[in-house]
Amino acid sequence: MIDMHNHILFDTDDGPKEIEESVRMIETAVEAGFDELMLTPHYFPNGPYLKTTKENTEKFELLKRVVEKAGIPVKLFLGSEIMYAYHVPDLVCSGDFKTLGDTCYFLLETQRRGATAEGLLGVVRKLEQMGFSSVFAHPERVDFVQEEPEILRDFISRGCLIQCNYLSLTDYYGPAPERTIRQLLEMGLVHTIGSDAHQKEAYELWPQADERGKAAAGEDSWKRITMDNPAKLLAGEKLVTEAGPVRMTVSSYLGKTDLGIIFE
Repeated sequence: MIDMHNHILFDTDDGPKEIEESVRMIETAVEAGFDELMLTPHYFPNGPYLKTTKENTEKFELLKRVVEKAGIPVKLFLGSEIMYAYHVPDLVCSGDFKTLGDTCYFLLETQRRGATAEGLLGVVRKLEQMGFSSVFAHPERVDFVQEEPEILRDFISRGCLIQCNYLSLTDYYGPAPERTIRQLLEMGLVHTIGSDAHQKEAYELWPQADERGKAAAGEDSWKRITMDNPAKLLAGEKLVTEAGPVRMTVSSYLGKTDLGIIFE
């Protein structure tokens, strides 16, 4: 299995501060059944998490050497989790953040309260024009998705993948994310799963989440979400997605993100 989103890398964001804690997280993840881990430290263009790719890569290479020396059977990859800001596309060449494992995919998140779909869609569209694809991180925790899960079809229609946190299937974040991730799984709007782990306890909850995920999505779809799709993504393959009916917006035609006008 492949964990596509976590905060294992030490001393870079709100995850572990020491490398020893990172190693304990990796050991717990392997015990839970994960054999490939995509490390995605936060990058906030407006702060507070501003460690660059160069800084994170140095920590990542040290962690890899320690893990290899310890004989832990796992493959590690490095990416970034990028907080939404309108100027993110302008920073792509800065070297401050990176794609997931040197693929064409950027992992994007947005504020959980008060954000707009149009704002994030604007960044997705600009990245697409630059030749990149996007992955929307844990949308089940975002209020505009909780209020209208169908909005994710707009993102998928732009080639954006949807990555939910398996912790949302437990009571880890509360009832609204749990209700929303179940809806998204039942609707077939989830492409990959991540732990979003900040400490090793997140991996200890995997068995419970795994059981609930299979029940909500069906075993075949759950396997595709947890194994097949992440493997294709890491191999640099473009995932074929079907969005279904899409709402049309003025900005779909004009390329603007500030109109906020929706045509049903």
